[in-house]
Amino acid sequence: MHLPVVDFQSSTAPQDFCKSLHETGFGVLRNHPLDQAMVEGIYAEWLAFFKTDAKAQYAQDPVKMDGYF
Repeated sequence: MHLPVVDFQSSTAPQDFCKSLHETGFGVLRNHPLDQAMVEGIYAEWLAFFKTDAKAQYAQDPVKMDGYF
């Protein structure tokens, strides 16, 4: 599978990002305004969350099509 890399600063970024999500289920951005420390902090929060029992409240719901797999 090819994952397109979308330039956040491009004038077509919104359309390109939506197209990538629609066609692959993934979106990859470059030149976004998030610094590396913030990205690492987000990943640390996700890791901490998925180590807790609270994650069970957000499991995938096939009727509503939300949650995580």
